[in-house]
Amino acid sequence: MQSSSRIMKIFFLLLLWLSGGCASDRPPTGGPLDTAPLQVVFSNPAPSATNISTEIIHLTFSHYISGRQLLNALHFSPSIGDYDIAVSGNDVDIKIHKPLKKNQTYVITLDKNLRDYRGRTFTGAYTLAFSTGAVIDTGIISGKVINQDFASATNALLLAFSEHPNFSATENLLTKEPDYLIQANASGAFSFNNIAPGSYRIIAVNDRNNDLRYNYKKEEIGLTNASVVSAGSTNLMLRLDGIYSNTNGLISCAPLEQQMLEIKFGHPINTTSFNPEKLEIRHAVTHTLIPVVTWFSKSRSLYEKEFIVVTDRLQPDQPYLVSYSSNEEKGKKPAISFYGSSRASGHRPLSITIMPENRSEPAYLDLAWPSLGKVVMINLSSPLPETALKEAITLSESATIARGNLNFSLIKIDPRTFALKPAKGFQPGRSYKVIVNPATIAGTTDKPDKAKPSLSQFRTAEKKEYGTISGKGHASAKYVVIEAKVSGTASTYSTTVLCDRNGTFHFTFPELPPGNYTLSAFIPSGIKPPLPFQQWDPGSIEPYKPAEPFGFYPEPVKVRTGWTTEQIDIQIIKSR
Repeated sequence: MQSSSRIMKIFFLLLLWLSGGCASDRPPTGGPLDTAPLQVVFSNPAPSATNISTEIIHLTFSHYISGRQLLNALHFSPSIGDYDIAVSGNDVDIKIHKPLKKNQTYVITLDKNLRDYRGRTFTGAYTLAFSTGAVIDTGIISGKVINQDFASATNALLLAFSEHPNFSATENLLTKEPDYLIQANASGAFSFNNIAPGSYRIIAVNDRNNDLRYNYKKEEIGLTNASVVSAGSTNLMLRLDGIYSNTNGLISCAPLEQQMLEIKFGHPINTTSFNPEKLEIRHAVTHTLIPVVTWFSKSRSLYEKEFIVVTDRLQPDQPYLVSYSSNEEKGKKPAISFYGSSRASGHRPLSITIMPENRSEPAYLDLAWPSLGKVVMINLSSPLPETALKEAITLSESATIARGNLNFSLIKIDPRTFALKPAKGFQPGRSYKVIVNPATIAGTTDKPDKAKPSLSQFRTAEKKEYGTISGKGHASAKYVVIEAKVSGTASTYSTTVLCDRNGTFHFTFPELPPGNYTLSAFIPSGIKPPLPFQQWDPGSIEPYKPAEPFGFYPEPVKVRTGWTTEQIDIQIIKSR
């Protein structure tokens, strides 16, 4: 019996030891649900502490965290080299291997996406600054990051690169480690605090994978509108635009079918300027030239990066090279390699879409393509020769039907996108009818007798059915381009204005279809007047070129029929 008692006692002590456990990374269980955000409630050194000489940095969090998570979320500016992390519950010790530099300000940044064991995160990035000397750096650079559509960039990462006199000519911002980094908050606002005096290049990154690094082949960037900005600069504005490319030419080619390729350029080009004669496709071994049959833009935009090319038949799994002669590439034709696809090109029945839609009253004919003015858009599912399409179209005016059909011209955007315009233009307040009869186009359908004509009858809008936007702004420039983008579409109205000697400019969009608009403005580079519907230049990271200065109205602007929306003021602030 005594032996059984001793066994029970040992078993009971073992249960107590297992339930108590030892110092570990795991959080306690049970208790009421705590939804408070993650915080650092204590640090040693304290924030902004000076004359620090230590091998261990201690942080206490409001909740239990994982050492592995913390390791991926921790960043030092400047780098301290190797270090170890010891986590015990919500206490963390960071042991530094090498002595810290003398008279140096250090900034510790914790990723705002760091999560505790229950998924709670910071409300924003956490930073802790301290100095090993008697003085701590107090420089600030602050501003805001927006997306391409002017919405707040909630996932932006800001990188600051100091302009050192001994900056190596072989280094560039794609390979250089940043001197400082910080994450923008939910509204896109950011602030570098405790940075050293001097000038910096600031880059905004859409940190898609939250790794606190710039992955230049996958993540969009935004640049300031000045080559460098000084510590103390505020109100910077950066706009995320696109993924970096070191060329305006071709950067990729993907075979879709045996006779269809998708090619992509490094930067957008005007769709109407694409020239298939500049495209060269050859077999990589025999150098046999492959003819281009036709082409079209992928998304029917005024400026495009991606185009679809229809070729003569390509051999499956055979190597090919494609190149495009571009004036900007100064005679160079970098070739992109690809292999032919084994997927057969199938038959595609022709479908036709006319804009405006049938029975539109009123029809705003400049809404689809503002750069073309008042036109009827004819969108095809497959490319067609312009002459074949023109023979299938009839245009008439309801009030003058006895006079027969109206003469018109076609404007080719690409071989499947056309704009129709009468010889005397569309007159306001009149009714028109457009018919496209595919049965008259040879080879477009298997059963021409069953092909139904596409029809659109509409009344053009009168001047009183439009609205107006007017406003003013200030810019240190001669010319300013103002853009009014229709919400939810790619349609953008554009006008160029002159600034007076005080930098003030006034603008008016006299005839806009009713709806919501995003208003923005930018200062075009150079001294010459900008081209009609010229695009904003986002700059380049390598070779480095700053973005063109821009500004925007922070709220959507509503246009009402017969009304003028006034006092839409846009300020363009240049970085200094």
